[in-house]
Formats: sequence, C-alpha cells, structure tokens
Amino acid sequence: MTFLGRHRTRLAIAGRSALAAFLAWHAAGLVPGVEDYRYYAPLGAAIVTYPTVADTVSSSWRALLAILAGGAIGAVVVLLPDAAGVPVGLAVGVGSLLAGLRAFGAQRAWVPTAALFTLVVGSGDPVAYLAAYAGLVLLGAGVGVAVTLLLPSLPRGQAGSAERRALGEVAVLLEDLAEAVETGAAEESVPDRREAVRSALAEARAGESETERARRGNLRARRHVEELGEEARALQVVDRVGRVALDLADALGSTDDLAALASDSCSAGGRVSVALRAVGRVLDPEPSGTPAEKLRDRAGRAVDELAGREADAACRDVVAQVVGHLRRLLVVTGPPVR
Repeated sequence: MTFLGRHRTRLAIAGRSALAAFLAWHAAGLVPGVEDYRYYAPLGAAIVTYPTVADTVSSSWRALLAILAGGAIGAVVVLLPDAAGVPVGLAVGVGSLLAGLRAFGAQRAWVPTAALFTLVVGSGDPVAYLAAYAGLVLLGAGVGVAVTLLLPSLPRGQAGSAERRALGEVAVLLEDLAEAVETGAAEESVPDRREAVRSALAEARAGESETERARRGNLRARRHVEELGEEARALQVVDRVGRVALDLADALGSTDDLAALASDSCSAGGRVSVALRAVGRVLDPEPSGTPAEKLRDRAGRAVDELAGREADAACRDVVAQVVGHLRRLLVVTGPPVR
C-alpha cells in the first residue's frame, strides 16, 4: 500500500483542518473589536476537526462547554488577592478537578487552560475576554463543522485489511491446534495466537465502529449504502468466526484432552488434525491457487468424515466439540469466505 493509502484519513484531516483554520481566520477578521484575539477562531477550527461529522459536532459543543466552565473559574479566581501566585495554582487545580467530568470528553484539557487564560490574559475584564474567547472558538468550530459537512471522510475499503488480518490469525490458530493434537501437548504458540486473534478482532470491531460513526450526518454515505452495508456484514462474520475459533481453542486447551486425542486408544486424532487444517485453509485470506469452492468442499468432507465415524470412548466428547465448532465456522462464513 502506498503512503497516501496508508495515511489517507490523517491527510484528509490535515487538509480539512488547514482549510477550516484559513476560513476561520478570515471570518474572525470580519468581527469588530476582537483583533487581539482573532487567532482563537482558527484554534477553534483546529481542535474540533475529526474524521467524522458526528465526532466533529460532538467535539465542538464539548470544547465550548469546557472553555465556558474554565473561563467561569478564572473569572471567579481573578477576584481573589494575588498572593505569590496562589490564584494561578487555584485556577488550574479547580479546573483540572472539574475537567474530570465525563461531559467534557476529549476536550477536558480546555477547562484548566481556559481558567488560566481568563485569569492571566483577561484579568482586566474577564467577562469581555471570556465572551471574545468563547465566541471566536465557537465561530471557528462552526467553520470546522461546515467544512467537515461539505468535505466529509468516509472510510471505505479499510475494513478489508482488518478482515484479512483477523481471518489470517484464525487460520494460523487452527494450524497450531492441529499440531497440538498431533503431538498431544499444547503448543507454546497457542496462547500468543489467541491474543493475536483477540487483537485482530478488536481492530475489526474498532473499524466497524468508526465506519458507523462516519455514516452519521455524512452526505457521501448515501451514495455508498450498499458498499458500506457489505463491509459491515463482512466484519460481523469475521467477529463470529473469531469467537467460534477462540471457543474451539478453549475446548482443545486441556492437556488431558490433547493427550487423549494423541493416545493409541483414540483413532480420531489424525482426522481431527486434517479437519482443523482443512477449515483453516478455507479461512486463510492468502491465495492458495485452489478455488475457494474446492477448499470449502474439502473442508466439509473432512468434517463429515470426522463426524461420521464413532470416536473411541477416550476422546468421544472432545471430538464432538471439535466437530460442532468446525461446522459452525463453515456455516458462519458461508460460500465463499474470500
């Protein structure tokens, strides 16, 4: 993937931030009496520019709320006598305490910042200063929201990389489990592979959540409803695949169960390994040169053969669990996976 492909979202944010700051600066120049504080407008545009329209709107009102709260603290503290900088510490301390409220979200740092600015920069007339400060930030935020509405980001195709990574990790997990069945002992790589699957699933879920947020208030999303819906459904399938695979790893996680499958008293161990690998090849996103339909057909036959022969008493329960999980993986993915 090219540099532009890897950093498409970041470059889009940078471009919108620059445009919003430029427009906000000139818009502030039209407001009389605020020449000394004109830079607050592009600041407001910069701090609220996020990848999605919903996040930009949310950050705008949270930033304004944080500035008003901090400014109120500064306006009160400025009335106290200046005793060796105590008001400065008090303003920042109270602002930091108030910033812990969930309502401020990611804009919480502006509470103590606004308190300090109002106390130090606006000490002569804190109310007028706060009005100019909050008003210009609001102006800039409005410009930022407008730019994001007109030029919104819409993450498309990014779900594919998360999907491939998750399926790849699941395929390797099944290979590790097959090796564990053959040796009769848990592979050292299995715990790490489980964590890799969980990490890949978390990445896929985060991508799905980002895409869902990006659709809210996004005019471009209306032209890509079908494509976005397909991406969301694909990520949901991957999530189910990952959860089933982790359940299967738990079912084969017992040393006793692995020893039973590898023992001479269990004739099904070899078929379990074959079925695990066959299903893993179906899930593996890397091209194998074999058509997906043929891989799925082979996997189905391997699982059916494992289920069709009654397992020995020593390993009957664990074989039944493996069959159930592998069938669920084939059903969840549906033809074809890729």
